[in-house]
Amino acid sequence: MTLLANFTITKPIKSLIAKLHDLSKRIKPIATNVLSEDMFGLNKDVAVSIIKQNKELIKLHGNLITITKSLGVEYDEPKF
Repeated sequence: MTLLANFTITKPIKSLIAKLHDLSKRIKPIATNVLSEDMFGLNKDVAVSIIKQNKELIKLHGNLITITKSLGVEYDEPKF
């Protein structure tokens, strides 16, 4: 499951690992539902399942954005 676009950070990777470890202690497993399946990639040869968003996934996404922003994030895709 992709929760963030590819990114780089300016802080040491051990800082990211520590923050993700702390976050993982606070969250519970998240149930997901597949809405549809599709083919992605330049050649449309990467099978993907489109997941229905829910409040838990949105909260996790927000937490990940907060963590990466605190570490000097630069996303490959500016929309993040």
